[in-house]
Amino acid sequence: MNARDHTQDDGQLLRPDTAMLHPSPTNPRQTFAEEPLQELAESIRQHGIMQPIVVREMPEAMRQALGTEARLEIVAGERRWRAANIAGLLTVPVLLRDLTDEQVQTLQIIENLQREGLSAIEEAEGYEKLRKQGMSAAQIAESVGKSKAYIHAKLKLLELGPEGRDKLRAGEMSESVALLVARVPASLQARAVARVCELDYSGNRPSVRSAANILQNHFTKDLDRAWFAQDDEALVSGAGPCTHCPKRLDHQTGDEDDADVCTDPICFEQKQDAHTDRLRADAIKAGRTIISGADAKAIQPMPYGVCEGGYVALNAKCYELEDYPTYRELLEKVPGAVEVALLDIYPENGLQEIVQKQALSDALRGAGIELHVRDTTQEAQDRARKEAELQAENQFRARLFNDVRSQPLLILATPDLQMLAEFCVRALYEQSRFKVAKLYYPDETNRTAVERLQERIPNMDDTELIGLLRDTLLIGETKKEPWQAEDAPTRLLAAAERIGIDPQQVRAEIERDNRTAATVYRHPDDPGTEWDGTGEKPLWIEAWESLGKSIDDLAVKITPATKKKGKKQ
Repeated sequence: MNARDHTQDDGQLLRPDTAMLHPSPTNPRQTFAEEPLQELAESIRQHGIMQPIVVREMPEAMRQALGTEARLEIVAGERRWRAANIAGLLTVPVLLRDLTDEQVQTLQIIENLQREGLSAIEEAEGYEKLRKQGMSAAQIAESVGKSKAYIHAKLKLLELGPEGRDKLRAGEMSESVALLVARVPASLQARAVARVCELDYSGNRPSVRSAANILQNHFTKDLDRAWFAQDDEALVSGAGPCTHCPKRLDHQTGDEDDADVCTDPICFEQKQDAHTDRLRADAIKAGRTIISGADAKAIQPMPYGVCEGGYVALNAKCYELEDYPTYRELLEKVPGAVEVALLDIYPENGLQEIVQKQALSDALRGAGIELHVRDTTQEAQDRARKEAELQAENQFRARLFNDVRSQPLLILATPDLQMLAEFCVRALYEQSRFKVAKLYYPDETNRTAVERLQERIPNMDDTELIGLLRDTLLIGETKKEPWQAEDAPTRLLAAAERIGIDPQQVRAEIERDNRTAATVYRHPDDPGTEWDGTGEKPLWIEAWESLGKSIDDLAVKITPATKKKGKKQ
């Protein structure tokens, strides 16, 4: 064969000796499985090579560097050439083309992308090579017969860290989940991968929807909940404004519905903290009111709840007016007319700006805006009544539970009882599991009590096992939470009546005891320190409530017969 100086763009069909061909040093495919290669060789023996091998004249510099006498560089079809050698073919059909180095690499990448069994990461790496050669996403899509969105999605996978890529290659994470993880900042990706690949009790990994919820709740932030100004360029050095940030999800997906999602929770928290620090410093300098401790807890009992006691948060929406303006927008209509205080209670909320709704309503009335202001005195009375009813109900339930436990047990069987007891203890919610364990080990910490109880179950006799089963079934009804519906403790009531305990009599006994008993609040770490509930709250009570805990947990009933001396506060 005489080599030509130039060939037509569509190439020239030739049939040179197999020895005239040499693998290209730039071919991205470096490994060839032996068994499929032997199968292809057998097919070639029977039917020949159906598709010509694409080659070009090997540059002299390449030939010398490789130390070969071959004259043709294999651009595409190295696997067919290898199989032809195994099959013993002396010549092979080739398509000789005049190609530049860059064109060779592009064709090789495209051929590699058309292989069967190519992993998603390998495919993405191939598209990235084409992009580095100057091809746009649209050009890549056209060259491989895919949509532009498909190419963008594959390229997004390259933002996966090593943990994510390994899980994707191993088939332990689907490509759909991997695309979600790729949006998570590199510093958090290892944790995100571990969460979305975690097996549940059935051995299943989270679905795409569940994975999306996990990542949204733990690895992204809702910009709607930001209390800092998103267009502030100087809030955190080097972070820039959120409005033009590439980590804003809509800048990655092109979907306007994703505009309020931040994919960098660390930066988000830094901005929250910086804004809070700035706000606190400005407030102290200006002499503004900062409300904290028990007073702040009374205004906002729950971290994400509404303000009470006649206050409203400026960031909250006023749903009684058309278009639901925020109270901040309403305040801007009467600048300087109402004092703005700062609420400092929950770290996750930062410093919240609040105003008294009555004062804001009075100021807005001159601007022709009327706000409905509730009677906070009546609200406080209603709240106190509900708290008293709740405390009485919980006292009744606890007494009824203890009375049920004090009755003799019927004897049943053993191995099945042990299995049932272990299952029931594990199936309890964590707080209920702690409560049951503390019935048996009251002096241990919650987790130690659970561990000791689990170790004890295999050694329990039948009576103890039956009692433990009864405890796990009834413990959930021993306390009613404020958010629960008005449902009666049906299992607890049924158990009491079944063994001859009259619930109404138990309730009457509590009421009689309460008439002769006083409630004191006992220090959690110093039982000798008590507060009788009158006068100013001691600091340890305020500290307890600032942790989001209820003062009812410290309540102790003291009767004249059981009253002992303690250090009063």
